[in-house]
Amino acid sequence: MKPLYFLLFFAVILVLGGVDRGFDISDEGLYALLAHPLQDNFAGIFNYDLFFKACYKLFNLHFGLIELRIIRLLSYFLGAFALAVFLRNVTKANKIQNLDFGISLLGLLAAYAFLPQTLSYNHLSVVLTCFWLALISGNIQKPAVLTLLGLVLALLAYVKIPTAVLLFLGTFIFVILQKAPRGYLVLLLIPFVLLELIFFYFLQSSAIQRLWSGLGLMIGRPDYALITLVKHTLVGVFWIGLSVGGSWMIHRLLSHKSFKFICLFLWLSGLIWLTHITEEWNHVALLFTAQLFGILGLRLDMDFWKNPARNWILLLAIMPFLLHFGSNVYWLRIGIHYWVFWILALFIWTRNTPGFQAKTLELGLGILTCILIFTGVWWRPFEQKSLWNYQVNWEYLPGKSIKLMPEQVQKLKDLQSREDIQSQQQLLAVYRISGIPFLLGKTMPKSPGFWDENQLKGFFLKNLPDLPLIYNPISDLPYRPVQDPILLTEF
Repeated sequence: MKPLYFLLFFAVILVLGGVDRGFDISDEGLYALLAHPLQDNFAGIFNYDLFFKACYKLFNLHFGLIELRIIRLLSYFLGAFALAVFLRNVTKANKIQNLDFGISLLGLLAAYAFLPQTLSYNHLSVVLTCFWLALISGNIQKPAVLTLLGLVLALLAYVKIPTAVLLFLGTFIFVILQKAPRGYLVLLLIPFVLLELIFFYFLQSSAIQRLWSGLGLMIGRPDYALITLVKHTLVGVFWIGLSVGGSWMIHRLLSHKSFKFICLFLWLSGLIWLTHITEEWNHVALLFTAQLFGILGLRLDMDFWKNPARNWILLLAIMPFLLHFGSNVYWLRIGIHYWVFWILALFIWTRNTPGFQAKTLELGLGILTCILIFTGVWWRPFEQKSLWNYQVNWEYLPGKSIKLMPEQVQKLKDLQSREDIQSQQQLLAVYRISGIPFLLGKTMPKSPGFWDENQLKGFFLKNLPDLPLIYNPISDLPYRPVQDPILLTEF
């Protein structure tokens, strides 16, 4: 078996081995409730829950945690295929190459290093961008291609609206550059309009309706202010710029190989230490890859401006910053989700140069991806203990279960036994504990997640609803609750 196939197989086994255990009650709780067909999502910013609600209404399909995790894994296979099509288009190859698919899939699977396993808007936005690249690199003068691009952009509008807007502008630029008929631009809008009409007809709800209602709520949250979101992305640009620029200078100014290597290592180590402000170490891969950009920039046999694919390389290089915009998460923390685009940029840049070793690339990338998956899924999963501690089965809905730790199951049993919780279909769980109602087979009023006092007050203007309140005291309550809160300080 070739190393590429063995490492891909091992990476997939690592992921599949963990799909039935562990659960993060913060972010993953939000993702799980978004996929719950009976969960309210008034004034929603992330509106892909409409697809899950439509599936339930039309086909009675209700996806649980294991199904969502498998869907995410399968979506990465589809994304890798789309990226292989993109590489075929860019390199003018006759057919899709197995190596292109394998490299793409390894890069996508590395995203398991950060955030929970379950399908979310982060993963969906990356996979949809893979399809956008496959289509935009083809013949966009064809109406069918533009219509498919419109469908991808429409889906992105339900997943992450800032990404949809930026890629729509990018599509508009490509249409102008390739001199496609301007009248064809209307094809980009038709899929979104049709989806909105379908959702409004079947569900009496739509993305535009929700976004308009939720605009005031988002403006009222300081962590989602426009200037704050811009700063979050610029922080990533700053540190990556330092990594690229510093490596470029060291490689240019120093001639002694050993001294150059030591200086590059010290520069990278210093940046890694300065930027390590969270528990994860995923940023090592990002800073090291940025350093490779700086080093390769001076290689005469890799003259960037003579490369016919230079524009695609530049697009791939800035793609992680475009996709991050709109997120309030530290760029170097979540950037591993977008790492695949830098991998492809380096792959395109170097694949036809003398001395390029595809086996070295696939071996190094495969080993690093497996380490990242093992760390992010098993050893240090997001907001959880090591995954091998989760061995007790908990049924959160009829026929749907997940393995948790014994003390977690006991806590859920204690909550489940309360009469006030048994008598209600909804619970109010604040703050950042959306997973508790989900594990109890309940939903939440108004929204699938309440992160802070401002957000809670935005949904409930005068008082809290008369529902059992599970309270994680990391922020104050805006009003005195009707019922005594159930404190939950750890889970």
